[in-house]
Amino acid sequence: MKNEFPFLSKDKANLSIVILTITSSFLYLAKLTTFSPVYALSPVFFIYLITSFYISNKKIYIESCVFYSLAILIVYYTFNVMYFQAGISTFVNFTVGVTYFLSVILFLGLINRFIFVKGVVCSFWLIAIIFFFDSLHRFIFPKMPSEEAMAAVADTSNFFYMFKFNTLMFADSNTTAIACVSIFFTLLYLKRNNIYSSFILSFIYFSLIILTLSRAAIAATIICVILFSDFLSKKVKYFFIMFFLLLTPFLLFEIFENDDSLESRFYILSKFLNHIYNADEFTIFFGVGLDGSQKALDGIYAHVHFITSMVESGVFGLLLTLNFLILYLFSTRFKGLFIILPNIVLGFSYFFYLGSPLVFVPMAILYVLERRVHE
Repeated sequence: MKNEFPFLSKDKANLSIVILTITSSFLYLAKLTTFSPVYALSPVFFIYLITSFYISNKKIYIESCVFYSLAILIVYYTFNVMYFQAGISTFVNFTVGVTYFLSVILFLGLINRFIFVKGVVCSFWLIAIIFFFDSLHRFIFPKMPSEEAMAAVADTSNFFYMFKFNTLMFADSNTTAIACVSIFFTLLYLKRNNIYSSFILSFIYFSLIILTLSRAAIAATIICVILFSDFLSKKVKYFFIMFFLLLTPFLLFEIFENDDSLESRFYILSKFLNHIYNADEFTIFFGVGLDGSQKALDGIYAHVHFITSMVESGVFGLLLTLNFLILYLFSTRFKGLFIILPNIVLGFSYFFYLGSPLVFVPMAILYVLERRVHE
């Protein structure tokens, strides 16, 4: 492509805008300020890019089924928030994620492929540095939400929780895990498709995943690396899946017998089933409103993505989400599983209120590169 945006005529300018856009999507500073940079930067970059596109009169590309499924989901969430007068934190973060998703696909995707990939890689290095210092802060200054919580985990097998909460960027290191897992598998996709390979960068992100102390993230990474492996036959992978499914209950009982985290998941499940049993048809179909799952489940956070979506947006909202993900997978020839599958596994342990851009941006990067291969 010879024609670039009018304001981005040089390769260095194009490279800079790719780096700034992708890196900014991970710039949450939840513990330092109530208004993180990502909220201001997402509309700025989107307006700048759409202005450049309009002036340059370029043809953009995104499969209509993906675009319209996402548009319908946004409209539904908008009416959900308005009707239930729900809190808007989830809606805002989802909207920020969608803004970055469209910015990367519609506008950054027009930039020269080599420059685009170089910008993605540079962004991943910068993000790795940011997450390293954030992890370092967590371990040097361990902390819990309250003194009572600190006393409860001290000198117990759950002491590691004190190294999870004092992140500067998110509520806790579980959200960091979402970002690191998504980037790690984006790098795996780049390697598998002979686009870019760096053992060092991949190793850094694997190490960052371990440093989050998120057992769900570590398990998701190991499981999905095995499933995506070129060295194992399908029979071996199927055997691994069956073996893992059969062994999981015993491992959970032995390893997490006294683990409050696991117990809370079963408690959440019981509360969810009780909610479904007592809810009317309207609530089951349309939910209780975004950010309303805690109240609906008697004051506890749902954590599990499926349960949170079902309670807050209902069966209809859950189906719209699944529709978008399925269409996205078809449009990427199922290469999108590199991002979606690990996050589905993670979704059994954590719901990413603040994590939407952390997943949407890697999804958009993969979409652009798959489009470039087959256009």
